[in-house]
Amino acid sequence: MERMIVYHAWLRLAVHAVQEALAAVDGVTERLGGFVESSTLVRRVLRIPAARYQEAVAALKGLGEVRDFRESSWDVTEQYRNIEARIDNLRALRERFAALLAQATDMDERLAIEKELRRIELELRELEEERRVLADEAAFATLTVDVEALHVETAVRNRAAQPFAWVRSYGLQRVLAGQ
Repeated sequence: MERMIVYHAWLRLAVHAVQEALAAVDGVTERLGGFVESSTLVRRVLRIPAARYQEAVAALKGLGEVRDFRESSWDVTEQYRNIEARIDNLRALRERFAALLAQATDMDERLAIEKELRRIELELRELEEERRVLADEAAFATLTVDVEALHVETAVRNRAAQPFAWVRSYGLQRVLAGQ
């Protein structure tokens, strides 16, 4: 079995045009075969095929000024193998209990076996869902991209650079900030 690595990253970009940058984020996502898991006015949570994770990070970093970047990864191969083994064991156990049920003649014995079969089925469904989620996490990296306007910070810096206090009284900083 190939190693199963889960990748997560968070990227904060400063850009000149937020909506254009978000459209570019969506374009990178589509080009790399991913999808947008959720979105807001300034955030995208992306799912990118794990094989293209590094390519996605490089492309997204190129869309603006990187203000912050964090990433993590972890190997879930053993966890996945353990889940697979538990599923196999439960399936074998289910078959043994089904054979016992077919041979049981006493009503109390049948009820006890049916109760155990229901418990096994429930545990199997839970493990199969856990396996599905783990496989999905390993197949698609999760990248969260936050986008903020670059000009807001520039306007704040410009305010400090204004040599005359009376200029601020005319609201020039609001004009520079686009408000």
